[in-house]
Amino acid sequence: MSGPIRENDPQEGYYRRRLVRGGPWVPARIWWQDGERDAAGELISDQVLYCMVGAELRDPYAEWTWLAGQPIGEAEYNAMQQRRDVPNPHQPIDHLSIKPPF
Repeated sequence: MSGPIRENDPQEGYYRRRLVRGGPWVPARIWWQDGERDAAGELISDQVLYCMVGAELRDPYAEWTWLAGQPIGEAEYNAMQQRRDVPNPHQPIDHLSIKPPF
């Protein structure tokens, strides 16, 4: 992402954020989805902007200020989505209770 960040202008892409101070990073994504179509395939409703943070669907406008400065690539987003050993994203990480990797 380049250029100035506009507060009320969320951009499609992949991001990361922490839900609490000292918590683990969680993946996030903002995307547009087409609205409903009629039988002929014509769009009959507006596109909708969606935002997924971790496993939660959230308001993209409310999340944008948290996400704008933390863009990531699609590969990193997918890797973060597949991890199963992530601590509770709603609690800070207790570094004293983590087992060493050796």
